[in-house]
Amino acid sequence: MQRSIIVKSLRTTPHTLKTTIFSSTRASVAITVTVVVVLTILGPTAPSLIQQMVAGQLASTPPEQEREYMSSSDRLAAHEAERAAAASEPDYSTNSVSQRLDYAHFVPLTNGPGNQVKLLLNYSSLNPSMANAPVNAVMEVYAANQTLLRTTSFPQPLLLNQSGEIQLATTFEDESLNNITARTMLTDGEKVIPISNTLETRLALGQNISDTGENITGIN
Repeated sequence: MQRSIIVKSLRTTPHTLKTTIFSSTRASVAITVTVVVVLTILGPTAPSLIQQMVAGQLASTPPEQEREYMSSSDRLAAHEAERAAAASEPDYSTNSVSQRLDYAHFVPLTNGPGNQVKLLLNYSSLNPSMANAPVNAVMEVYAANQTLLRTTSFPQPLLLNQSGEIQLATTFEDESLNNITARTMLTDGEKVIPISNTLETRLALGQNISDTGENITGIN
């Protein structure tokens, strides 16, 4: 890339400058010529002018902003606010909620094909921090040989009350499926952390049970 450089030199007349324009392919040559010309023109005044320029640059630099001061009372208030926010978060831990089976059946549908598994669960919250916490419920249905057939849950989290009832249901069109085991638990809203005891309910096709405890196994 060709660059044009202007070189000025002094003639015999003190204030008359001679200008020569030429091209060079080396940037280093241009820098060298420029420095030489500046020093030639300024003479002994160059160091003082450079010092003034440097001093001006330093003086124009804005001072560092002072850090915002926080008093001890402000720090204490901020700490208490952090503790209150942490205390308000739900404590998703095992056995935060207790559940029991209220009703279950495995019966043919009357309004369409397939056999339906349905469970009604009663729950009670055991942890005050879980009030209005988003939770979910999961039902795993297993075949008689303990093969997992299906997992059912709610598409959106529920808000946990102090107590309440949850219904879970699914339908199988396989008519050869005569015996199943339903395993239910409550979880956090993301369906990752179990927060309740686990119930296993064994059902034969055509059977329905209530809260008498028939064919219900509790697992902590």
